[in-house]
Amino acid sequence: IVYIVPGFGGTYYCQNCIRNLDLANELRKRGHSVIITSMYIPLKVDAAFKMETPMFYGAINVYLRQKFSIFRKIPLWVEKLLDAKFLLKWISRKSSSTDPKGLEEMTISVMKGDKGKHAKELQRLITWLKEEAKPDVVHLSNSLLVGIGVKIKKKLNIPVFSTLQDEDTWLDKMEEPYLSQAWKIIKESEQYIDKFISVSKSYAELIMKRTNINKEKITVLPIGIPLQKYMKKEPNTEIPTIGFLSRMSDSLGLDILIDAFILLKKNKIFTDLKLKISGGMAPGDEKFVNKLKDKLIKNDFHRDVIFVPGLYMEDINNFFDSLTVLCVPALHGEAFGIFLIEAMACGIPVVEPELGGYPEIINETGGGVLYKPNNALTLAESLKNILNNPKNIKQMSINGINAVHDKYSIEKMADKLLNFYEHKGGF
Repeated sequence: IVYIVPGFGGTYYCQNCIRNLDLANELRKRGHSVIITSMYIPLKVDAAFKMETPMFYGAINVYLRQKFSIFRKIPLWVEKLLDAKFLLKWISRKSSSTDPKGLEEMTISVMKGDKGKHAKELQRLITWLKEEAKPDVVHLSNSLLVGIGVKIKKKLNIPVFSTLQDEDTWLDKMEEPYLSQAWKIIKESEQYIDKFISVSKSYAELIMKRTNINKEKITVLPIGIPLQKYMKKEPNTEIPTIGFLSRMSDSLGLDILIDAFILLKKNKIFTDLKLKISGGMAPGDEKFVNKLKDKLIKNDFHRDVIFVPGLYMEDINNFFDSLTVLCVPALHGEAFGIFLIEAMACGIPVVEPELGGYPEIINETGGGVLYKPNNALTLAESLKNILNNPKNIKQMSINGINAVHDKYSIEKMADKLLNFYEHKGGF
C-alpha cells in the first residue's frame, strides 16, 4: 500500500498528518507493507516510523518549474540538489502551507497531472511506483492530488483511492477562474478513482454539492485514533479550565475563544477560570497570536492563560491534564475534528460551533455540546452553562469515553479501509 501525502514540517497541529501516520502504523502492525511518500517538503514522523522513499514534487522544484520553463528541462542531478532535505526543511519554516494566495496556478497545474507543467515529475513518480514500490493499492491523502491518481490508474491499472478532508479550506481562498477549475478537475477524475473516502457525512454532501460527483463514488469513513495512547481522567471541576488544541490561527477561532474567555473572566463567578492553549503555529501566525497576548495583558487576564510551547504530540496526556472542557471554535467548521475524539478519549467534554463535521461527532457520542451562531457572546454563554454544571460534565465525560472506544478506534477504521481496498472500493 502506497500513501501519497503532502509533507509537513511539524510546526502545528495537522489533522491529515495525524490520520495518515496513525493509519499507516496500524496497517504495518497487521503485517501489511505500507509506504508513505511525501510531496513538497519532508514529512515529519516519529523516529520509529522509517521513511526511505525519494522526495517527489519538491517545493523548490515545483515553484521554479511553474514560474520558469527552463526549469522543466534541467538535469536530474540539479533537481536532486534542489530537493535536498535541509533546503526543503528551511523553506517549510519560512513559508506557510496553509494559504494558496499566489499558488493558484501551481495548485491547478499539479491537479492537471500530465497535462500540467509538472508532467516530468509525475513520470518520475510513476516510474518509481512501477519499478520499485510496486503497490497493490495507492491512496491519495486528499483530492487535490487527483491528477496524480488519474495517471497512476492509467499506467498501473491498480486501485486508487482518495481521502476527502478539508480541501475546501484551501480551494475557497482561491479566486476565479482557479476555484471553478479545481472543482471541475476533481469531478472529471471520478472515473479513475475507485473510491473517494470522506471523513464525515456532512463533508461528503459538501463535495457532492461542489462537484456533482456520483453519490456511489463516495463513502464515509470517520477517522479513528489509537486509543491505547490516551489516558482516561476526570475533568477538572475544582479549577475550571478551558483547553484549545489546534493551530493557533484566526481560521480556527482562537480569537473567538479568547474574547469569550475575557467575557467570562469579567463575571465574578469565574475569577478562577483558566485557559490552556496548544497546537503550534504556521509561519505568519505569530503576529496574530501576539495581538491576542496583548489583549489579554490589557485586560489583566494574561496570568490565567498558558500558551503551551511546541506541539501537544510530545505529551498529549499532560496537555489534557487539568482541563474541564476543550473548545476549538473554527470559523467555518472542519470536515472532522480529531481533537474532539482525542479529548473524549481522555474523558474531556467538548464545546463546539454547530458547523462542519462537529455536530456528527457530538451527536454520535453525547460527549459535548453545540452552540450557534459562532461568536464570542454565544460561546461564552455556552461555556458558562457547562462549567456551572459539574454533574453534566461528568456524564458527558462518561459518554465520550464509551462512544469513542465503541466507534472511533484506529482498529475499526483500518478494518473498514482494508475492506475497501480488497473489494476495490465496494463492500
